[in-house]
Amino acid sequence: MTAGLLFHCHHSEHLAEWTDNAEERFKYVERTKPKNEVELRFALFMFVSIEDLPEAIRKACAKWDKASAEWRKACAEWSKKNHKRLCHPNCPWDGVTIFAKGTSVAALAGEKP
Repeated sequence: MTAGLLFHCHHSEHLAEWTDNAEERFKYVERTKPKNEVELRFALFMFVSIEDLPEAIRKACAKWDKASAEWRKACAEWSKKNHKRLCHPNCPWDGVTIFAKGTSVAALAGEKP
């Protein structure tokens, strides 16, 4: 997984956008975009080196990274505390996967697969 600032990740008004997973974006473009557009899109996907960014952006990125990590931690703690109360009453989540009781929706009825 490659994360970073990428030119022309999307064809919007934002020339450079952050992507958390460039490989997934490449696969998505390959699967869903018209074949006659793919070569040009890939040719224009250009990563921006952190060294090319001004100090103000690098500092803002560091703050963003710290805030994002704090958010993920807080969200994980909150979801653990509130999962049983807010999710489906027979949610099969076992702390690792929703498929702990099989892949059938029957797991939501409390039935065994």
